Amino acid sequence: KLIALNANNGSEIWSAAISEDARFVLSADAPIEPIMLVADTSGSIARFNAANGDIRWSVPTGDCRVCLLAFTSPGSFVYSSRQAVTRIDSSTGAQVWSTSLPQTDTQGSTLYWHEFGGLANNRFLGVYGAKTVGIHARFQPVDFASGTLLPELLSPSMDYGAMGMSAADGDDVFDVAQGATESVDPIRLRRADASTGVMAWENVETVLPAPLADLGYRQDSKGAMLAVGTDEVATATAWSRPGAVSFGSFELGQVSVHERATGAQRWSVVLGDSVQGMTDISSPAFDSFGNVFVTMTAYRPCGFVGEYCGFQALYKLAGDTGNILWHLDSGDYSPYTPPFPQIHTLPFEVFNDDIVIRDQFPGASHAMARFSGIDGARVWSTDVFSGGSSGLYFYRQDAGHVIASAQGQSARVDLLTGATLWTASFVEPACQQSCYQYAQLMLANGDRLLVGEGDSKPRILREHNDGSGTLESWTLEPNDPQLRSVASFVGTTPSGNVKIVMSRIDRKTPGAISILAGFDPVTGSLNSQQVITLRPIDATSESLGKYLLEFPAEDRMLFFSRDIGETTAYSSGSGLLDTTITAHGDFTLAITADTDPVQIGQTVGFQIVATYNGDQAINGAKLNVGTHVRQGGLSNLGCSTQSASNCVLDDRSGNVHASFDIQPGGSIEINGQMRIVENRADDYFGGVVAGPTSLSEPDTLNNFSRVKIVRSLFTDGFD
Repeated sequence: KLIALNANNGSEIWSAAISEDARFVLSADAPIEPIMLVADTSGSIARFNAANGDIRWSVPTGDCRVCLLAFTSPGSFVYSSRQAVTRIDSSTGAQVWSTSLPQTDTQGSTLYWHEFGGLANNRFLGVYGAKTVGIHARFQPVDFASGTLLPELLSPSMDYGAMGMSAADGDDVFDVAQGATESVDPIRLRRADASTGVMAWENVETVLPAPLADLGYRQDSKGAMLAVGTDEVATATAWSRPGAVSFGSFELGQVSVHERATGAQRWSVVLGDSVQGMTDISSPAFDSFGNVFVTMTAYRPCGFVGEYCGFQALYKLAGDTGNILWHLDSGDYSPYTPPFPQIHTLPFEVFNDDIVIRDQFPGASHAMARFSGIDGARVWSTDVFSGGSSGLYFYRQDAGHVIASAQGQSARVDLLTGATLWTASFVEPACQQSCYQYAQLMLANGDRLLVGEGDSKPRILREHNDGSGTLESWTLEPNDPQLRSVASFVGTTPSGNVKIVMSRIDRKTPGAISILAGFDPVTGSLNSQQVITLRPIDATSESLGKYLLEFPAEDRMLFFSRDIGETTAYSSGSGLLDTTITAHGDFTLAITADTDPVQIGQTVGFQIVATYNGDQAINGAKLNVGTHVRQGGLSNLGCSTQSASNCVLDDRSGNVHASFDIQPGGSIEINGQMRIVENRADDYFGGVVAGPTSLSEPDTLNNFSRVKIVRSLFTDGFD
């Protein structure tokens, strides 16, 4: 319903039944009234009489499922179907003009129209871009009087990065990332010394194999995969090109192998068919001779026109040439019409140069099989469980065994013979809302640790892989319901100590940190917490994310890094973090604010106090405080200190960033005002404080604080 309320007492004046797909703007001419656009297959635009709810006029738009409300101006309403932009007379509903919009660029990439607005000097702008990551945003001026598309405005061209990955092997760390520029999508691969970061070599592939270059393929947003062998390094990527197909674009896979010693490319091959789409390709894997295994999933045309079938494929590629030695194809699954569910690649393990994988290939009679690396023939196949193995998955336990799971059961399987050595049932404790597992660790005795979250709290499971079915579950207390706390990575140091990387994220403000925590897998308790990253809250805050690769030494963490810079462009790489503890202490943050009702244009005063108690002085502590809601900047910002120094403030982004040094028992106090430009009932101002990674804290919950900004209920009758 659309409901009109009396602004003085809240009583209902009138109501009107409307579509659930209705969207509204207010007219810019008197009297101010709601204009409704119904965004469905038979769309329409209507203007309501504000006094009684009668419809002044209504006009059809045709299919308007993806229509954009653009803006109103005195006497006019502008909207876009993304195929065209249209201006109508807001007093009568009559069309003034309608202009078709270009749908592809000169390279054939599909264009996406995002927004229209900014009316000034008798013109407004359309913002659009291509799906391809490397194409920058564009601005299309439109003449307001006639609807004529004016010459395009040039916008800054910038390079974008896609997600990559890193892998540690011996004394080396390898990084791969797929970048993008206006004309080329390079694959960047490098090798560096894991202890110093000194780069041994870097290879940048800018020339695509002929099938990709000839048909205009560009990088896919899935990023690049990586595997490291004894003498070679392999990468796997997916590439896409626009196509008038239901899944939006055609996609192929590419696998390349480089010399480990020099980085020189040995070969590069393209896998798949030019009519397939929604392609997913796995990380490659080597056998002992340097040959490469890789799996791929995709959809391809099948059945009737407009139907597509998913399929799985397994390839073995020659290590010296890239030639396909053999190839298994699952055949077409049941036909689909849009929307298409994503088909994920099949996980596999290499054993004695053979492949162990879920068996979905022709002739399959069991759930899991070992295929000969020589010719792809089955060596053995098994259902693992006598009662059925629907939804089977497995993971490597040790050199000769996997643990397989299906339908609440687990089993240990001998990779040499396929024999099931034992079966057990693990009963996982239920969560009230949701449970997720993000990473696993095999302990020395063959047990598995699973780290993740349960009901927004860090949750750890330990599966005792001895056939007993014993499952231990821990929620890492204490926790705060105002925070979402997640265990995302786990590893062991050379001495066998278990370390977990956790995140704590404020539900109402941008405050978030990543933590390195010691964990006892016997008692399920944390024994230290070190902040390794203050998560970015805007373009001026620290933006380097650190994701655990391994612990090469007791006091070093090798990490995969992802930097989200000021242009929100990814930059991937790796780094080594010193995790030596030199101080023990505790930070506490407290934030207060004026509670008097305020209206748009007024200011709210606030106070931020950070205190520290510990056994050593701290240099380089940091504080981030802000809000998710737009506000009009900070004023009268100042920092006073007690047993602290070097308090440096940065409010360029409209949020509060501070760095400072502090003695045990010291504190800093930041005072200021925030101008309100948006009125919401549920707006909080808050954040987090943290010391350097060398500080060990018993808890990080009190590093957070937030305060609700109390505002007036209404600014005017339409707010």
